[in-house]
Amino acid sequence: MFKSPLYILLLFLCWLVASSWFYVTEIKEAYPNKLTLAENRYPLFFKYSDSNVLKGTNFDSFKALMLQKLEPNNRILITGNYSTNEHNNTSHPNLGIARAKSVAQLFSGLGDHRILFHSQHADSTFENNFKSLQWLDAVEVSVLMNNDFLQEMVHGAKINFNEGLDHPKIQAYLKYIAIENTKHQINLVEIINQETDSFSANCNFIKTQLVLNGLDSSFINILPFIVDSTQTPHLEVHINQLESNEY
Repeated sequence: MFKSPLYILLLFLCWLVASSWFYVTEIKEAYPNKLTLAENRYPLFFKYSDSNVLKGTNFDSFKALMLQKLEPNNRILITGNYSTNEHNNTSHPNLGIARAKSVAQLFSGLGDHRILFHSQHADSTFENNFKSLQWLDAVEVSVLMNNDFLQEMVHGAKINFNEGLDHPKIQAYLKYIAIENTKHQINLVEIINQETDSFSANCNFIKTQLVLNGLDSSFINILPFIVDSTQTPHLEVHINQLESNEY
């Protein structure tokens, strides 16, 4: 005996409702989609080949923490990452800069002079992860110190040693760069007002501190003095990256 079309339709509707409920409450909860994962994992993230920043669920707390770290003269450095195979449809030289500029709009309360932009060409691991996840935290936001003891640059810092290189703020910075730059070449150079034949004891002291903090001494070079009577004597730390683009 054949079932009536109405009976078959009702069975189909019941199956549709039940399967939808099971998908939403069981499968989707156990395996959330990639966009939801990105929203919960990253404060800021991007879609592959896109320069428009998206905010995660913890963006507000992330922004508050960044602003809390800002002393009156400190600056924010925004580094945008990008891969070769991504399509850059912006007017910027690469997607890294475009992404950094997009993030800067979220910190519009700061003056332009307090935000630095930087881009970094990422490796194949970044590329593969980005393609697999579809959304990724393709930017890094950090605070650059700018005080009487040191002025951080994109790759390094100027260190003023009038109060001694063993000052806690200088020591904290040396420990930080030793942890973050284990595979990068670091060059040390002292800027002086007049010619001298003596070896740079200040650079040697900095090198010793970096080695004590875990850096391989073979990655640290002490360069000859730079004589410049127009500048206050200081020491410069230059961290050499493999490839970068500043804007």
